[in-house]
Amino acid sequence: MNGNRIRLAVAGLASGVLLLSACAGGMGSDSKAEFDKAYADASSALKDAEKVKHAWTTAEDGLKQSRKAADDGDYARAIELAKQSRAHSELAIQQSKTEDQAPITLW
Repeated sequence: MNGNRIRLAVAGLASGVLLLSACAGGMGSDSKAEFDKAYADASSALKDAEKVKHAWTTAEDGLKQSRKAADDGDYARAIELAKQSRAHSELAIQQSKTEDQAPITLW
């Protein structure tokens, strides 16, 4: 039962973060400066997730894909991937906190 509550909480949080990310995705000029900020934010969030030993591989992979897209000159895609990577790291941190708060049940 507790596992289901954790999954529901993480899924709800993920939906909210992705919705906000999608809404914010259309703003801005998709410039290198905007990419640099999004990439720095995503890198910082990933480091925070790593500190709590809860980094998701999707965040790491997204950051690598973001850098490649920027290197190819596709800043719109690079920014989108960096924002997704940041969201995944933030969700990983939230998941870590939720799991820490979940009571341990022994059968």
